[in-house]
Amino acid sequence: MTINQRYLTTKQAAEYTGWSESYFNHVRLTGQIRNLTPGPSPIKMGRKVLYDKYELDAWIKQHNYNKKKSFGVSYLQE
Repeated sequence: MTINQRYLTTKQAAEYTGWSESYFNHVRLTGQIRNLTPGPSPIKMGRKVLYDKYELDAWIKQHNYNKKKSFGVSYLQE
């Protein structure tokens, strides 16, 4: 999937990473993923919750979620 904009809605971020929208909502509300690692930081713009695509890429690489099969992420090349 190719998304050319920098800031993504929760739905777009879910499509971009392969995670579900509910997973993003859970991480946003609790601040962490299952293994207690802090989740990607959302940006609040009024009522909208957005995610910076560059920060998602960096977060995935930093936390070793770089295998294509791990989260359905097909855009990372190693």
